[in-house]
Amino acid sequence: MTEPTVLHDDRQWLVLNKPAGWHCVETKNTDGRPVVETWLREQFDACRELPEAGLCHRLDLGTTGCLVVAKWRPIRERLRRAMSGDPAARPANKTYLALVTPGLPPVGRFELYFSGHEARVRTSETGQAEQQGVCRWELIRPAQTDAQDARQFDAIEVGLIGPGRRHQIRAGLSHFGHPLVDDQTYGGAAWAEGTGWAALHAHRITLDGTTVVAPPPEAWHLEALQPDDPS
Repeated sequence: MTEPTVLHDDRQWLVLNKPAGWHCVETKNTDGRPVVETWLREQFDACRELPEAGLCHRLDLGTTGCLVVAKWRPIRERLRRAMSGDPAARPANKTYLALVTPGLPPVGRFELYFSGHEARVRTSETGQAEQQGVCRWELIRPAQTDAQDARQFDAIEVGLIGPGRRHQIRAGLSHFGHPLVDDQTYGGAAWAEGTGWAALHAHRITLDGTTVVAPPPEAWHLEALQPDDPS
């Protein structure tokens, strides 16, 4: 079983690279899968007594990449405000990578409204301000028609603008006919080499002036975004 790895660690907070198939927090329905919260309590003394072991936000079960963890209660409260888009807090900048059904324009953005607490979030082009989610995307590798691996799909970089909403990227791109690969909830194409979950990766986060990057999954063949080999 692949465990989380530490991408950044300082006196106040750390960033993990979360693997696919890990729940973020302990619930009644963890279905026997590993839980980041439990792992943190076992690995870091500073996290043992904190709510949710210091986790400042969550990623879906299948989403990989940057996951922020605070080491002190006041730091957690401050970072949670930053991650939620609180205008009074110093903002966090989050960027994701995704594999999607081909055909997206090279650049674009969407503004949608997200509602519901079921497995599948509902989307609408009108709604209340507290339901609004805004994303921008950029195509970083167009699909190759003769490819049999991840290169048969568009690879995009997605940035959240303002507060994030549940399933914002997954539901939003599906709304426009370009669901994430392997996203069974929103109609994504199956991919034999995938993880079985939506092809979404929390690639980069900037907090307190520090930027942390989680390398994309190797199976995605985004070599240009892999860190240089120090050897």
